[in-house]
Amino acid sequence: MHFKSVEHLKMPPIPKNVRGDTLISGYIFEEELVNGKTNTKMTIISKNDIKGIVPKYIVNMVASRAPKSWVNSL
Repeated sequence: MHFKSVEHLKMPPIPKNVRGDTLISGYIFEEELVNGKTNTKMTIISKNDIKGIVPKYIVNMVASRAPKSWVNSL
């Protein structure tokens, strides 16, 4: 699966709000054999520009935790 940011007339930018940009993002699903069992390996790839003024250490801290949270919410 592949995702990227787009602009759409039904969801225009809101003045005074900062809208981040997803440059590229997606999931890669691979079948793998582990101890005789077939498993699915999921790799998450994400390159985003959150824009605005956010300290880099906060961005990095949240970025490392967010993908696990997204998957667990499915």
